[in-house]
Amino acid sequence: MNNAGKFWFVTVTVVVFASSMAGARTFSLIADRVHNLPTAPNPNQSVSGKYIHVKPYVTYDVGGHPINAPAYIIDIYTGALFLESPKPREVPPFSLPIPKTLHGRLALYYSKEFDWVVVPRSWALVSAGVGADGGGNLAFVEPNTPSELKSGMRGWMVMGFSLGNLVGFGETDGIIPSAHQAMLEGWPDTFQKGPSPTLVPKPETMRHLNPCTAIFSYRIPNYPIVRAVAYLGPTIEPWWRDKSMSEIYLALSNSQSALANFIFKTFRSHLEPCTTETKSKT
Repeated sequence: MNNAGKFWFVTVTVVVFASSMAGARTFSLIADRVHNLPTAPNPNQSVSGKYIHVKPYVTYDVGGHPINAPAYIIDIYTGALFLESPKPREVPPFSLPIPKTLHGRLALYYSKEFDWVVVPRSWALVSAGVGADGGGNLAFVEPNTPSELKSGMRGWMVMGFSLGNLVGFGETDGIIPSAHQAMLEGWPDTFQKGPSPTLVPKPETMRHLNPCTAIFSYRIPNYPIVRAVAYLGPTIEPWWRDKSMSEIYLALSNSQSALANFIFKTFRSHLEPCTTETKSKT
């Protein structure tokens, strides 16, 4: 997740990012007063094909020792009309020590934008995309059993990024306090003044570690509770413009809380420190 991460933007050649949100994601226009949070992504029959390649890879720790976990490189044909294919010599080591209690329980995926991503071992990549303007997404699900009628009933994860554009502020509007005011000040001809949007579903928990980062959770019927981290920062003047945005949404059973915590720890390790105060008055 280079430059502190980034998030959703529609690619012109790969996957329309909204499709990975199962129709539940709507861009948070202030006039709508509603920000729909993600639900389980819709799986594709096969994500690996002309526009997305998933290749097995042997990854190493910072000491140069191979890591005993399934690992993959993701090549993505981007909205800029080229295949982004990381060369093995350019792939960095996985820098965090994996707790012994998680051995055999996780897999690692690498892409140039997202860096290393930790995923429960049996989960499948079902969506990936990179936009022409610097934005992208990844989506994973726990494979269904024959008795399950909906995708991801036992678990799912979506991640994404954007770089200093309206999409990033819209995706964090109502979550990061500064995002709403930034939209009003940065695009005064587009948005009328109004309150921050209502989050749907309503979060059960919400706390802000700093002006840039929110940690929250919410429930969707028939799925594990969704835990999420949203990030918008750091600020570079003009303060409403050059921010990067990154989000992760993870639905995983409480019995796998240790794995969930490690997934979030890895995600947050790629983010830039938050060094500026929120200027929003909302």
